Amino acid sequence: MNQTSAFATTSTPGAEPTNDSAGDPPLRILIIEDSEDVAESLAELLRLLGHEVSVAADGKAGLAMADAERPQVVLCDLTLPGMSGLEVATRLRAAPMTQQSTLVALTGWSGSEDRRRTREAGFDHHMIKPLDIDALCALLRTVGTPGSAAAHQ
Repeated sequence: MNQTSAFATTSTPGAEPTNDSAGDPPLRILIIEDSEDVAESLAELLRLLGHEVSVAADGKAGLAMADAERPQVVLCDLTLPGMSGLEVATRLRAAPMTQQSTLVALTGWSGSEDRRRTREAGFDHHMIKPLDIDALCALLRTVGTPGSAAAHQ
């Protein structure tokens, strides 16, 4: 996927997403994505919104970073080299340091069977590429609130 098609927005053309949760503490976010353009663009956007962001290019590196950094949110591509995003999610759910993290699948797969598989692997959310940045920002505002997956970290 090229950089120009990595994100979508439903807001006014030319308007930048805003962090409506100003004053809230920044989230620790881990992006596991093998497309460098997508990963770095998304990381930069999330940093501009005030979040602490780390990036891993494959599942193995992502698992190691997650264990060391205890992210509140993991944004994980499903088609990674060496280990699928589904396997990454299963392992993150089994690890004490990340079992409460909010896991978000990033994928081009949008069918009901795809959504079922991500849910069964342990993902909390299933977001379709190109990402709707406004929807991602809305989702991030719910992390750490009562009832969210990362509320107790």
